Amino acid sequence: MLNRAIFVEDYELAGKASEKLKALQGMTDAREQLLDWRSLGLANWIASRAEDLGFRYPTAIQRRAALAMMTVNDIVISSQTGSGKTLAYLMPSVDGLNFVGRGMLQMVVIVPTRELVVQNCMLIWRILGGNVSKARPGDTANMYRYIGPRGVKVRGVFDMEKHVRNPDPDIAVAEIVVGTPEELRFLKLQGDLEVDLAQFLIADEADVLFEKHPEAMAELLKPSPYEPVMDDRCVCLSGVALSKELVKSCTEQKLMKDPIWITTGGGLRVPPGISHRMIVVKDRARKLIALTRQLRKDLEEAGQDSPPPRTFIFVPNSEAARVTAAPVRKALWGEHKLLMLLPEGIEALRVVQDFKDNKASILVCTAESERGLDMPNIQYIYSLDAPSTSSYLHRAGRCGRLGSTTPGVVTSVVSEDELKALKQAYVDLEINEVIELEELPAREFETEEETRQALLDDLFFLMETNADVVNSLEQIFDKSGDQDEDLYGEDADADEDDGD
Repeated sequence: MLNRAIFVEDYELAGKASEKLKALQGMTDAREQLLDWRSLGLANWIASRAEDLGFRYPTAIQRRAALAMMTVNDIVISSQTGSGKTLAYLMPSVDGLNFVGRGMLQMVVIVPTRELVVQNCMLIWRILGGNVSKARPGDTANMYRYIGPRGVKVRGVFDMEKHVRNPDPDIAVAEIVVGTPEELRFLKLQGDLEVDLAQFLIADEADVLFEKHPEAMAELLKPSPYEPVMDDRCVCLSGVALSKELVKSCTEQKLMKDPIWITTGGGLRVPPGISHRMIVVKDRARKLIALTRQLRKDLEEAGQDSPPPRTFIFVPNSEAARVTAAPVRKALWGEHKLLMLLPEGIEALRVVQDFKDNKASILVCTAESERGLDMPNIQYIYSLDAPSTSSYLHRAGRCGRLGSTTPGVVTSVVSEDELKALKQAYVDLEINEVIELEELPAREFETEEETRQALLDDLFFLMETNADVVNSLEQIFDKSGDQDEDLYGEDADADEDDGD
C-alpha cells in the first residue's frame, strides 16, 4: 500500500500506510525507515528490480535480514505473518549468488508444501526478470526494464514419482532449486542434486519442516564436506514463531553455527486491523448452508458495482475440499467463480496463477495451504473447522497483508462441539473482539417458485451426496424426477467442465 501510494503521489494515503506499517512491524528507529534496498548494500540491478516489482522500500524484517545475511553466516528470521519474510531471505540471497560460474547449484529453498514451492519459484523468477502478468501499458515489471543477470535456472521439486518416471535434466544444472524436504533429500541421495555445493540453504516455515520431516531436514542441512563451501555458507531458518529449542537442536546437530536472531513484531499475533467472526451451527451438516448464506451476504455488502470479494475457504483435507467446492460453485453460480487447490493436485501452478490473475474470486484449499500462500487483496477467510492456534494464525495471515488495499475478515464456521477449541485459539492469540453471527435464514422472494429454488440451493449439499435425500425432496415439493433433472442436471454437467 505504501509503495503504491508513493507511486501515485497520494501522500495522505502514504501517511496512513506508514502508520499501519509501524504498528505491524514494531518500528521504533526513525533512521531505519529511510533505508532503501541500495542503502542496505544490495546491487543496483536487484534494487531496481525490487522497485519495478512494487517493493520500493524494504520492511523492517527485510532490512534487518538483509544486513545480517551479508555480514554473518547463519540467521533465524522470526516474524508475524504478512511482514515480508519471503523477500527478507530471497533478496539478500539472490543478491549474494555468483553469476559468473553457471550450471552449479548455489541456493536451495526448502518449504513444506507444493503451493509454497510454486509461489517461491514464481517470485524468484520475477526477481530474475520474469513477468507472468498480462501485457499492460507502462508495466514496470516487464522484461525490457530488467538489467540483472539472465538465464539463471530456477527449478521446483515437489513430485518424486514424476522425477523417477521422467527425470528433469535441468535440475542438475540449476542454480536455484526450491522443493519439499523428502523430495529434495531423495534427489540428494540419488546424486541428482549437489546440495553440498549450495551457498544458501533456506528453510521456510522451519517449525513444521522439522516437526514433520526431521530426518530429511538433518540430511539437507548437515555440513558440507567441502571446506570452501562451509566458509561462506549461510543457513537461514524462517517462520512465524520459531522456538529456541528448535534452534538449539539445530546448533547441537551442527546444522547451524552461532545463528543470529532477526525478529520484529512478536510471533503469536495476528496482523492488526483484521476482524474476527464466528458462526456456530447446531451440527456439522449445516456448515455448508451457513457458509453459502454468509457468502451471499458478503456479496450484498460489497455492492452490485463492486467485484466479488476475494475469498479463501479452508477445509481440513482433500475430501472435504471436493465435498465443499462443487456445491458451493453451483449455489453461487453467476456470483462467484471458484477454484480448488489440492495438495495432490496436478494443476497447482495454474490454479495459483489463475487466482492471482482474478480468474476466480473463491479459492477452496486445505490446511496444507495455510502457510505462506500469498495472494493480493484477500478480503475474507473462512474456516469450516475449528483451527488450532497455529492454523488460525497462519490462515488469518492470508488477509490484511502488506500492500493489501482491503481489510481482512476471518470467519470460523463451527459446530457446537468445536466451539471450545475455537475459543482457545482466540485466547492464545489474544483476540478479544469476536463478532458472533447468527446463521442467516433462507432467502425470501416474491414468488413461491423463486422461494422454492432458494430453498433447494440451501439444501444443495444433500443433493450432492445422498440419493435418498433427493427422493425425499421430490416428495416434499411434489416434483417428478424429470423436473429435478432440469433444475440440476444441466448445471451440474456444465460445472464439471469448469476448471478446478
